[in-house]
Amino acid sequence: MLFDCDEDEARRHALMVSECFSQLDAEDEEAFDSEEDEERLLDIEYRCPDCDHEWQEQWSCACESQCPNCGLKNISALSWSDAAE
Repeated sequence: MLFDCDEDEARRHALMVSECFSQLDAEDEEAFDSEEDEERLLDIEYRCPDCDHEWQEQWSCACESQCPNCGLKNISALSWSDAAE
């Protein structure tokens, strides 16, 4: 909020603030675009409820899997973490 200034000065200040936020938005967009280019991978751990077989897979999201030992489908992840680079 501006006090004790004329209309021209208020416009100049509004333009400076607008330019500042435009630059911040451009920097944020650039950072977001560079993050999008790098696909994030997760190390995901599973345990089959039927045969107790444990295994790990890497995916870009924590999704259900199929037991490689007995073939049971739709097994939910036990845990996941960012994959080591």
